[in-house]
Amino acid sequence: EFIQLVLAGKKVKYVRAVMQEFGYPQNGPSPIFGDNISSIMMANNTRPTDRTRHMDIRWFAIQEWVHIDKDIILIHIAGILNPTDAATKALAWMKHYRHMSRAMGHLGSPFNTGRFKLAYTDNGAIKAIYIRPT
Repeated sequence: EFIQLVLAGKKVKYVRAVMQEFGYPQNGPSPIFGDNISSIMMANNTRPTDRTRHMDIRWFAIQEWVHIDKDIILIHIAGILNPTDAATKALAWMKHYRHMSRAMGHLGSPFNTGRFKLAYTDNGAIKAIYIRPT
């Protein structure tokens, strides 16, 4: 999950660079939603911990993108609300219907995720406060 989070971060950085080249400035961080709290906590940490010393250091570039560059913000989404499950897992009909209705725009735009307000906690971690779209 952590490695996939880093790979998603690489793609976000690439798209941000392309948009910047086209003349669309990127004013805030790009959100990446994930349903694995452990991988989000590892990425939001300021440095690798003793338990992650076995991982290759290149996977910890996301910590720089979150804390120093502030290009990416990692946000937890509950597994029941995660729309990517519809494409990656066999779901019961109710969950499948909910995710597909959202993806097809029946429940509002799938691209409207609201806005985020960034705040720093006492230990220096970044916390995202979600503001619902109106």
